[in-house]
Amino acid sequence: MAAPSSISPADLNNTQDRILGIVRELLEELGSLGALGMLRPDSHLDRDLGLGSLERVELMARIERQFGARLPDSVIANSDTPGEISQALLRARKNAPADSPQGSALRAAVTAQVLHQEAAGGAGRLVEGAETLIDILRHRAVHDGARAHLKIIEEGPEGERETTLTFGDLYAAAERCAAELARRGVPAGGRVALMLPTSREFFVSYAGILLAGAIPVPIYPPFRADRIEEYASRQSAILRNAEACLLLTFRRAEAVARLVQPRVPSLRSVADARKLLEAADAAKPDAPGSRPTHLSGTRVRKAGDIALLQYTSGSTGDPKGVTLTHGNLLANMRAIGESVRIQPDDSVISWLPLYHDMGLIGAWLTPLYYGLPLVVMSPLAFLSRPERWLLVLHRHRGTIAAAPNFAYELCVRKIADRDIAGIDLSSWRAALNGAEPVHPETLTRFAERFEPFGFRAESMLPVYGLAEASLAVAMPPLGRLPHVDRIQRETFASQGRAVPASSEDSAAIVFVSAGLPVPRHEVRIVDEQGRELPERTEGALWFRGPSATCGYYCNAAATEKLFPAGPAAAEGEFPWMNSGDRAYLAGGEIFITGRVKDIIIKGGRNIYPHEVEELAARAEGVRKGCVVAFGLREEESATEKLVVVAESREADPARRAKIAASINECVSAGLGLPPDRIELVPPGSIPKTSSGKLRRDETRQLYVDGELSRRAQFHPRRLRGSAQHPAHSLRRLHYGRFLPLDRSHLVHRASLPRPPRRRPLHFPRAAPVSRAGGLPPARRGPRTHGAFRRENFCLQPHQLLRRSGGHGRAGRSLPLRFQMGSASNALHRDLPAQDEPSGLRPQRSGSAPAPATGDRRAVAPGRIGLCLSRGNLYTRGRNPPVSTGRV
Repeated sequence: MAAPSSISPADLNNTQDRILGIVRELLEELGSLGALGMLRPDSHLDRDLGLGSLERVELMARIERQFGARLPDSVIANSDTPGEISQALLRARKNAPADSPQGSALRAAVTAQVLHQEAAGGAGRLVEGAETLIDILRHRAVHDGARAHLKIIEEGPEGERETTLTFGDLYAAAERCAAELARRGVPAGGRVALMLPTSREFFVSYAGILLAGAIPVPIYPPFRADRIEEYASRQSAILRNAEACLLLTFRRAEAVARLVQPRVPSLRSVADARKLLEAADAAKPDAPGSRPTHLSGTRVRKAGDIALLQYTSGSTGDPKGVTLTHGNLLANMRAIGESVRIQPDDSVISWLPLYHDMGLIGAWLTPLYYGLPLVVMSPLAFLSRPERWLLVLHRHRGTIAAAPNFAYELCVRKIADRDIAGIDLSSWRAALNGAEPVHPETLTRFAERFEPFGFRAESMLPVYGLAEASLAVAMPPLGRLPHVDRIQRETFASQGRAVPASSEDSAAIVFVSAGLPVPRHEVRIVDEQGRELPERTEGALWFRGPSATCGYYCNAAATEKLFPAGPAAAEGEFPWMNSGDRAYLAGGEIFITGRVKDIIIKGGRNIYPHEVEELAARAEGVRKGCVVAFGLREEESATEKLVVVAESREADPARRAKIAASINECVSAGLGLPPDRIELVPPGSIPKTSSGKLRRDETRQLYVDGELSRRAQFHPRRLRGSAQHPAHSLRRLHYGRFLPLDRSHLVHRASLPRPPRRRPLHFPRAAPVSRAGGLPPARRGPRTHGAFRRENFCLQPHQLLRRSGGHGRAGRSLPLRFQMGSASNALHRDLPAQDEPSGLRPQRSGSAPAPATGDRRAVAPGRIGLCLSRGNLYTRGRNPPVSTGRV
């Protein structure tokens, strides 16, 4: 900072040093230790150091006492940095005599006690005046720098470990990250994608992107190796639409990220987030007095700037980038806080994915806004052992936790009393249930199941939200039981009127209230022409308020459909937005009935897929949460056929027929009409979004194309796009729930260079396994080798582990010596020498004579007979002693 000609540089430097010392002393007294690292001559008193108007008065009084000078009122009002105060002070001392003691004492009349009370009680007012998430991050670092904000629970080789980040730690690391992003050429307003699991790297990178003036684009990391091609295609479309310039990922998914890069022209770089943060920590610090990255030129953000591109999960269509500004997010977080009545002693527990709005905005950014601690674990930690969620709630005395309906159902079905013995859930005052249809039976079962452990039924809060509204749209009042509405089925299906049903009406349909619109937001129910409908009449749900998006990123056509009534009618109002959901109002409360695109119209009746799916899931042998119902239009009758697709592990034809009959009976009993078609498919066939929602449109198309069952097979196609040999890339594709991480590397024939001559790979049909290694009586008559089919599978991995005596653990490789008999000839024939660079080397381990029955299966005594597909072949290096099978 250049000194005016009348002020010598030496005097200015000496005065600045003394004033910085006074400011430092005041910050220490206020407990604002996080601001000390930002103290420079050009630090903004309010924005950087958190010194509001009252603290500024006290600061000026101390300066006057120290220097024996009276500062003009204009200096107190307009000087924003210690440097400006220094210059004003030197001018005041030169041009005027020192102020009288009375003047200085008058300014100092604000006692330390009042100052500290104001600092403690006024924090909320300071946050309410924030315009951006950057303001929130800085405010928390200044006022709560030493307090723990994030406790990240991760699974390690030696069990669980906790990583703690204070508000100050988060901000300091994010500032370094922002500087590193700027050094790597990320421009202001540039889109940076985050393909990261729940980790320190995600939180710091997200905050760093904001401080760099860029826009975060969270996308879900790859979880399944058998969906790599689908994953790469979907994420490439998102990154192209977002025009992302940088993709931050993690080591175990970096190979997948590099498969995506050639498909996205704007994507200049893919970086390991951990390495980027290490480089940021090791970088030379900025020169003293230099301005932080987020305060430099065009990187300064305002309320109307984009803070997040939230790509919708796409359960009914292609993903679209919801544009959310800093102002949108802050408005929604404030509305959530008022609805839940957040208190300073609240604590939040979450396992929700951070790439989803409920996990990112609801579980993290809202606690950040209110200065609450968040204990977070990965979705996999919950899904593999649901009791972990409740144990963490107990251990950390969590008061607020949210989850979709399926999670509460999973807790009821999977958690045993011995797993949660001694826990106390009485502190859990807000159990938010949203992101998918809420089933009244689940609410009742969960409350009854965990009442002995202190859970209160009135703590359950069924809520409604959508990405286009930032997150929350409606929440119920606190302290009451969930409100359900029983209505006449026939009247509702034929006329769209929600007429209350009598208690004796066994055919009544039940909907759960999502509560009232969140503060400062409005909803209305309209017909097809946009006319508002009376209460208890179903229609399209429209929404407006300060947290509603302004549209979809680079998608004008979709944005136009989002606002059917056009722009706002008057200045200061917000335009009505079509949620895409159908609902009715009763007593001012919102009852969601389904998605507009999903409704099935059959014989003049409206049929709601989620109700059909819930009924079908009651059938024995059907996988819970893996049922899809949709309509197929029949031109001749101008109506729709009701199709139910359900996943089942059952392979026996007779038992499958019984399952289909049971589905038919359950749906008929509940709806009064049977499905027209029932399709049972293997596990993994039904597509879902990254947040676990069913993709009904995609399921319908796969059904029409006859592709549903094929999805369950392992087909990582066209992975040759990698710069490396495909086998080397595949060795790194072992992240996620279905391929737990160790050093075994899956190699699939479809990813290898095609040999000159291609023949089908033949295997004999295998027999069920017995622990003693013997085979059940073989069928009489000759059996020839048939081409491999999906139905040839005999064992699932968990069955293999159980049959092997339980040796090993999930996520480890269990050595198996496969006794192929004559099938080994086919194996060697169809995997010729040119495939060996992949590391796949099937070995002959001997064969046994074929049984006299003519059955071509051959299993040595004491061995485990196993039917192989190409996707079951694993290797450990170049010369494995045995083939290995993943457990």
